[in-house]
Amino acid sequence: MAGALDIALAGPRAYATYRVEDPFMNPGGRKDIGAGEIRRALRVLAGACVVEAMLVLMMALVLF
Repeated sequence: MAGALDIALAGPRAYATYRVEDPFMNPGGRKDIGAGEIRRALRVLAGACVVEAMLVLMMALVLF
């Protein structure tokens, strides 16, 4: 998802009692993200679900 949206996910972050120094997923992606990226992620997810549903339907038609 990070690559499809060209954003960096995970990475260093701070919690209430400790800090995590994990590497970024897709480190070359944008780090300043907002609500627009959530909408784009939902569109990518919906598209992937449609493709999966079509593949399952085609497999069902072939097998049954």
